[in-house]
Amino acid sequence: MKVFLATDEYWPQVEPFIEPFVRQAKHSYVDTGWEDLPNLLRSHLAVLGVVDSNICSMLALQIEKRPDTLPVDAPDRIYLRFAALAAARSPVADVAALMGRASEQLTTRHRPAQVQVY
Repeated sequence: MKVFLATDEYWPQVEPFIEPFVRQAKHSYVDTGWEDLPNLLRSHLAVLGVVDSNICSMLALQIEKRPDTLPVDAPDRIYLRFAALAAARSPVADVAALMGRASEQLTTRHRPAQVQVY
């Protein structure tokens, strides 16, 4: 499986396939509305797994706007909003690969971050 960021460059090619893929995925986690998916996928915190030119997995994170009530040194809160895996994929291996690639983007922010899943 090749994992890459779901950037604007790829969006026109994958847009028609994302929502049907997530809805039909064997393993899925959806924690926001479908209308949020396009912006999440272009946020540079979304990744797609591809095998033989077909989407087989995806994951999208969202950074919470930092509340004024948090201490200055508190980590930013980042939420898992979408995750989906095709039937033949391993949740253990694929989610780790997807989070690994997405977390590379978090390290460029130079702020501590805490990923949360409810």
